Amino acid sequence: MNALLSAVASGHLTLWVVPAVMAITCSALGRHVPKPALVALAAAGVVVPLAQSLGCAALLMWTAGPAPEALTLRLGDGSERFMLVFRPDAVGCWAAALASLLCLGAMVQALQVAGAWIGRHRYLALLLLLLASANLMFLSGSMMVFIFAWEAVALSGAFLAGFWEAEVGRERTGMRWLVFQHVATVCLVVAWLISEVAPSVAAAFTVSALALRFGMVPVHGWIAEQSNAPSSAMVAVQSVASVLVGLVAMHKLFPLLKQGEFGFTDLLAALSMATVVAVAAAAWPRQRLSRALALL
Repeated sequence: MNALLSAVASGHLTLWVVPAVMAITCSALGRHVPKPALVALAAAGVVVPLAQSLGCAALLMWTAGPAPEALTLRLGDGSERFMLVFRPDAVGCWAAALASLLCLGAMVQALQVAGAWIGRHRYLALLLLLLASANLMFLSGSMMVFIFAWEAVALSGAFLAGFWEAEVGRERTGMRWLVFQHVATVCLVVAWLISEVAPSVAAAFTVSALALRFGMVPVHGWIAEQSNAPSSAMVAVQSVASVLVGLVAMHKLFPLLKQGEFGFTDLLAALSMATVVAVAAAAWPRQRLSRALALL
């Protein structure tokens, strides 16, 4: 059993490569293949990483087998700051399994109500692209890979949020979501660059990025109310692209947070908890109070 799980975990790159390849295939060939073939392609892009992530999680948590080796690619002069590292861990594998399960549920719901949709193959491709981006972030072992995956999640989530958004109208949920996530990406890049020079300031920028990712729902509006997107898009964006990615990001970015001074770290913890409370409170009243709490 340990040998089988080790073999499954050794090819951990397929956790995001398979959904990415299936997304490209669905987008390119979706109009020219029958619906059963399209469903099979989309299902393969979700079921394969789901099964493999569960195998990796079992290997890392419930067996005495060796951890999968990290894949390291050196760029430029070989500096550690610019290395591409892919390293599976227990938290990342369980997160990948949960993300795959959520995307599978969203895909099933979308197929039930999207039998005659024009462009449904592009929607399925976006779901797979979101899953591939999230799994890449869960496997990231360096800030270069993490920031790239963070931005990829923002892009795919923005397209999902605004896929059925009317061209006319005031609410542009996807565009506003994308703008705020670009700001979060800038905060992460700044924190990464100054982490060795000004660790306390880097911790502040890190908390800002996490707050923007967690607080996207009340700030940008509930997708089901602000656009024509169905509940499948709401599930994918608000659970996978926001809450789940934010939790794993908090786990991976904790070294940047604990570099700050003692008093400043306590303040950051209080601010982050206040952000979570504000987001939870904003989820109940969906009026002006909701927007005020979210902005706070």
